[in-house]
This record gives sequence, C-alpha cells and structure tokens, in this order.
Amino acid sequence: MHGEAKWERLGAATGILFVVLLMVSIFMVPTSPDVNASPGTIAGYYSDNRTAILVSGYIGGLAVPVFLWFLGSLFQTLRRAEGEHARLSIVCLGGGIATAAIALLSAIFSTTLAWSSALRGDGGAVRSLFLMSTFSLQFVFFAIATFVAAASVLMIRTGVVHRWIGEAGVLFAMLMLVGAGSFASGGAFMPTGGVAFGGLAAFAAWMLAVSVRMVVQSWPRRAAMGAAPVAH
Repeated sequence: MHGEAKWERLGAATGILFVVLLMVSIFMVPTSPDVNASPGTIAGYYSDNRTAILVSGYIGGLAVPVFLWFLGSLFQTLRRAEGEHARLSIVCLGGGIATAAIALLSAIFSTTLAWSSALRGDGGAVRSLFLMSTFSLQFVFFAIATFVAAASVLMIRTGVVHRWIGEAGVLFAMLMLVGAGSFASGGAFMPTGGVAFGGLAAFAAWMLAVSVRMVVQSWPRRAAMGAAPVAH
C-alpha cells in the first residue's frame, strides 16, 4: 500500500512538471511572426532563432510523456469516482491522447523549419510549413477542450479532485473553443493572437490546479493516522 501511494503521488505531481516544461518551451523563444508575414520574414525568424527553437522543441517533446503519465493518473482517479459506466473518464482519456498527438505534429513542422536552412530559398514550402504548424496548434484546442470539459463535468458530478476546479474547467474549455476559432487575419483573434494565448494559459492554470490538488489528496492516510486519538 505504501509503495502504491508513493506512485500515485508521483503520478499526480507529473502535472506540475508538465506545466513547467510547457512554459519553458513557450517562453524560451521569441513571439512567432503573424500569419500574414512574408516567407522571407518567416524564414528569417526560424533561421535567427534556430537553436532556441530546436531546444524548445526538445523540451516540448519531453513534456508529452510527462503529460501522458499524468493523464494515466488522472484517468485512474476519474474512473474510480465514476464507477461502472466510465463514459466521461474515457472521453477525457481520448481527449488527452489526441492533445499529445496534435501537439507533437505541430512541433514536427516548426522543428523542420528551424533545422532546414535550405528551405529559406523556397517561399512556398516555408509558408506552408509555418501555417501547418500554426493551425495545428489552433486545432489542438478542440482536443484540449474535450479533455478538460469531460474531466471537469465529472469533477462537478462526483466531487472528485475538487468541484470548483471542475467549474473553472468548464469555463476554460469554453475559452479554448473560442481560441480554436481564432482565424482572423489580424488582431487578438488571429491564430497567433491574444485569444489563442489566453486559451493556452487557461489550460496550463487548470492543469496546475488539478495536479496540486491530486498531490494534496494523496497524503490523507498519513495525516489521518497522525491525528487519530490514542485509545485509553
């Protein structure tokens, strides 16, 4: 039992590590060009920041197995609370797996642009890879919203993890769906604009809250034993 509790605590804590890795991978590179940038501007951005983008891609790649480990722990917690008919917990699991897959796909496009200096002379290839990287990050919001919404509704229904985290998660999922539709050619609603970034920040905040709460909840047995009155 003690060993199982230790692994449960470790699995819960991987959500915190995931958020750290995600934030590092995002903020270690300058803001990317907007979707209307010329192929020359895009190529120059990836050429000038080649090392930072490659390292960022590696750190973001490391975040994927960490996220999947946390996903397994969260699924187990939700599945246990949901009981026999595990619909929402399975939807949450599927949304999390889709999130990891689409994020990796986007990273492949951006890493290819940074690694291959030869693409600088091919404006069509540069712009195509850039747009595929950008829009795959847009569409990952649909998967994130599925993951967060399913888990959050289950938290509200059962009280597992915490009800207020579930209520916040429903709002965050709605924000992510708005961010997924940010296809404007300029302003906050373009794919690289503030609305999309706000959706990503909401996801990170929700993940951090869930992970911290799960870590706290993994200690109750010891706390209860220490607080138990001594029999006379």
